[in-house]
Amino acid sequence: MEPTPHSESPIGRVVRAASLTEYWARVYQPREQPLVPAIADYAYGRFVTIEVEEPADQPLGRIVGLIYNLRDLNQDGEFGGPARTGGDPRDVALPAYMDADPTILEIAGVGWCGTDDGYRQGVPPCIPPFQAEVRAMPMTEVRRFHQSDAGGLVCGYILPCLQSGPPLLTRLMPQHIDWLRRTFPEHQEALDVVYNMVAWNSVPGVNR
Repeated sequence: MEPTPHSESPIGRVVRAASLTEYWARVYQPREQPLVPAIADYAYGRFVTIEVEEPADQPLGRIVGLIYNLRDLNQDGEFGGPARTGGDPRDVALPAYMDADPTILEIAGVGWCGTDDGYRQGVPPCIPPFQAEVRAMPMTEVRRFHQSDAGGLVCGYILPCLQSGPPLLTRLMPQHIDWLRRTFPEHQEALDVVYNMVAWNSVPGVNR
């Protein structure tokens, strides 16, 4: 669950935005970028940022997203089964369009970063444009996304994800809270309460 510590690395590009909070992105394949994206950078539960065009009414630099599903897209443009964790190294000699089925990321928008470099949680004010670049979010920025100006912990996106998110996003939340407890031990007591609430609400068939 832990985000990678290095600088923002390009992962892929947005190919669809179904709503203000639901996006699909295609992972870069070999030779589309100098470095092939690391699997750890786009694994289930990782944070990413998406470059966006600035709306006229609200300065916006990039959207903050949370990866909640991975799929393979076959050559017919149809979804296959769950994405593979890696390709055959013998495939590197093939052109990109003949390479393995591209991996599609399903991403939930959970906040944004303004042009003032300040993070905000909630529904992003716009959808990412087609072909907007998706980048891994380094650990330093993930921590900053969760901290208020006063140094407190902020995780206001969790309840909306739990209540109205897709099933795999809902199922991610208990693991996500567990990661927050390890990352912010100074808020352990409060996060224990949140974890118990999230774990209970994510159990299938529970009356809410």
